[in-house]
Amino acid sequence: RFQGTRGCAPLEFREAVSLGYPGEGGYFVPEPLFEGATNLRSAVYAPLAGFAEVVALAASELLPELLDPRHLVDIVLESYGNEPPLHQVGKDILVLDMATGASSSSADYAAAFEAGLLGRLAEPGKDFVLAAASSRDASALAAAFSAKGTGLPLVLLCPEGQGRGLVPSSSGCRSSPVLVLEVEGGPGAAAALERNLAGRSLAGRRVIAGGAASPARLLGRSLLLIGLFSIARRGLSGDLIVTAPPGDLLGLVTGLWAWSWGLPVSAFLLPDLEGELRHEGEGSDPGLEWAEASGEPDSLAGAEMLRSFGRDRPLGSLVLRMPLPSGTRGEVLVDGLSLDKATGLALEAARAALAGGLAGHGTIVVPRFAGPVPAPAPSRATSPCPLIKASPEALESAVAAFLAQS
Repeated sequence: RFQGTRGCAPLEFREAVSLGYPGEGGYFVPEPLFEGATNLRSAVYAPLAGFAEVVALAASELLPELLDPRHLVDIVLESYGNEPPLHQVGKDILVLDMATGASSSSADYAAAFEAGLLGRLAEPGKDFVLAAASSRDASALAAAFSAKGTGLPLVLLCPEGQGRGLVPSSSGCRSSPVLVLEVEGGPGAAAALERNLAGRSLAGRRVIAGGAASPARLLGRSLLLIGLFSIARRGLSGDLIVTAPPGDLLGLVTGLWAWSWGLPVSAFLLPDLEGELRHEGEGSDPGLEWAEASGEPDSLAGAEMLRSFGRDRPLGSLVLRMPLPSGTRGEVLVDGLSLDKATGLALEAARAALAGGLAGHGTIVVPRFAGPVPAPAPSRATSPCPLIKASPEALESAVAAFLAQS
């Protein structure tokens, strides 16, 4: 079951997914009592199981009564069918390339899982999905919902100037219609609009919030990490440490969820640029002061979830910070693979950790989360992406017209 970070009554996962966010504010996180009820070791150490098969075994263990098991396995195999390539860097570092899909980012996996899951759980003709998203995240969602063809409409709320390139690629599949809107006021205004409307009725349909901090998306990211672990541990023994790119607190949250469910990760490694991840004392949560000062919706969500996680489980040595100098390279090449700045910093943190004493004690896994932004698909469309005010009334008008045309 899932509970709210601000104290709402626990809900079954199906109910939490159908809302997206608690009505009392905050975000959904798994109940601590859920820990110990699952055993992911049998999934990640399954002999001869491939990447997608391991994820399917884990999903069946975590969600035994959510869907018909055959449907759940079908969703997972479709969403995680593309196994990330592995790149060996030296003796003790593995880079796993997750940036190979429609958005050239790891968002494609979780978006595909969310589209398949919500397509099964939603009521046809009565629900639609609303998600605030950056351009890359929106690209992943638009591609995933269009490909699934479930008939579940998706409405994307992008910051002003970030939605126009998505209109061509998101209007091609009428069986799963996608509307892209730009919202005045920046990412915070779009995210607030999504959260405030979660579970409410708009334009005659119920709103399922499906943004980056929704339980369906975060579970999809946790499942991805479980699959990555299964790839990394092949032929290896000893500890596995996973890096998280700087600023991606939601990624750290999903890693901690997977660890709490039994994934045998030894630690998570965070790059710390010149003490950016400040601590206010021993045992304090990593990077929360920076995240809260940034004002970014995903960072704020991740900070609140980490505080909730830390209240029940001291993080201790589970999250390791690796200080890096300001001159650290942000982009490197691995076997001809170009790394984005965040992944490059994570790789530098891995090298620094090995030089600082971890060499010979385990393997560090560096996921490549993003590649070059794909060029927009060619289109005959000439109308600009609609720009709306950050208000329920403006959104309802746009959604009503969209659903009528769909």
